[in-house]
Amino acid sequence: MRVTPLLFALAAVAACATSTTATTKTSASGPAEPTPEEKPTMNDRKTDGAGNQAGVETPESSFVPATFTAAQLTTWCDAALAHAATLRGALESGKPTTSALLDYNELMRVLDTPNGWAALLFQVSPDADVRAAADGCKQRLAKFGNDVVMSRAIYQSLAKEDHSSATDEARRAHRLILREFKRSGVDQDDAARDRLKAIFERMVLLGQEYQKNASADVRYVEIDSEARLAGMPEDWIAARRPKAGEKLRISTDYPDYIPLLTYCKDGELRKQLAIAFAARGYPQNEAIMAEVLTLRREYATLLGYPSWAAYNAEDKMVKTTETIEKFLIELEGIVRPRSAADTAELLARKQKDEPKTDGFAVWDRFYYLNVVREEKYGYDSQETRQYFP
Repeated sequence: MRVTPLLFALAAVAACATSTTATTKTSASGPAEPTPEEKPTMNDRKTDGAGNQAGVETPESSFVPATFTAAQLTTWCDAALAHAATLRGALESGKPTTSALLDYNELMRVLDTPNGWAALLFQVSPDADVRAAADGCKQRLAKFGNDVVMSRAIYQSLAKEDHSSATDEARRAHRLILREFKRSGVDQDDAARDRLKAIFERMVLLGQEYQKNASADVRYVEIDSEARLAGMPEDWIAARRPKAGEKLRISTDYPDYIPLLTYCKDGELRKQLAIAFAARGYPQNEAIMAEVLTLRREYATLLGYPSWAAYNAEDKMVKTTETIEKFLIELEGIVRPRSAADTAELLARKQKDEPKTDGFAVWDRFYYLNVVREEKYGYDSQETRQYFP
């Protein structure tokens, strides 16, 4: 089990705002409204090929993040946060450069790029220092983003704008952005806001710790004889063949795990590796998960929701937990008979190899799916491998 990055609340907002074409007029207390021909829109922001505003120095236009060292990543993240802080200041001053909605959209864009790269590098970089820098960048971006959606000044700048004559997209973006601020606690009293911020920051930290524990916990199954690898591709075996006197080690990393569960004829070996794979991050992550669940409930309750599930569903297409439950019940009625038939077919094929067996386990699934596809349809997955090196 893995926990996805927790609650980077601005992601949904950015998705809505990025494509917005805003035609904006301010309230009576604001500056005079421009004529329709004068109103700036999202499309009026001249950009280069990467989507950066022409004439505006942005950190995301300076480097290719995939090649970053830890120091470069940290510097890049610092620059993005500094740029975002400038945009935030303009919004909080109540004097947007164009409109609060457009400026907020620009702020989301500035935060989104480094957040995406930091999340990716945290997961895939082979350099431990880069992963650590990405971890720190993600935490700082998450805190900054949460501070933004907890800012009463920014909320008020957005709320006072009248978008009634704007495009459908702009009105929708405006409505959803204001909702996201309320879902973050902008309208709560000071004590509740302080607690919500503390919970959010703790959940971000716990989520990253959970991921680190699972990713770093590489486990191994050792075997004495290559005979146990019957069915495995020869190039896969050759790449893992040990030195004389050493045992062959198979890891829980995906390049080992998926092929072994797909091709290896030794059911006991498949079982050993599957159990090791499922245990990654245990027992450290058990306490983390328990704390996350407790914090989620408190967070939702402070905001007036009956549960975290209700809070989490609200801004999704599904909207309510009742709709989720209804959907799952209906889906089960459709897929369970088909699943039972598929499992029975796979079990029958397994019984040709093991006549006395009456069970079909998770470590049998990939292997017997592959066997049945080959026998029933003539599909050879090992032949297909040559086209996907």
